[in-house]
Amino acid sequence: MGGGFVNTDLKTGVPHPSPGTLERSHFMPAGDERQLRKLLAHLLLSLVNRPFTNKTLSNKTLCWFADTAHSDYIPDYMPGASNSVILLSGGSGHGFEVFPVVRSWVELYWMHEKIRNKQGE
Repeated sequence: MGGGFVNTDLKTGVPHPSPGTLERSHFMPAGDERQLRKLLAHLLLSLVNRPFTNKTLSNKTLCWFADTAHSDYIPDYMPGASNSVILLSGGSGHGFEVFPVVRSWVELYWMHEKIRNKQGE
């Protein structure tokens, strides 16, 4: 399965190459790498110091896909946000296509938690 984007000319609809240079487009932002390392330290400690990419520029491409083994969506509360932010991940990176449905799932998830918390009072 591939991933990426197409930079389409707005007048003709024909795709053309990105105007950015390779140096600007093939990198992982330092802040994102820190966040990924923090997550690895929490989940997969044995991988925390392993390099994400090779040293060559051609191998420093990053695909921002958040996928699961079966393309399932995974809703959960964001840690440290006092159950005020719900994150949704997975789904083969196509969440935008089904956003109205996804919205209803998040709403149901939130309502279920609200009812469960009320019953626990």
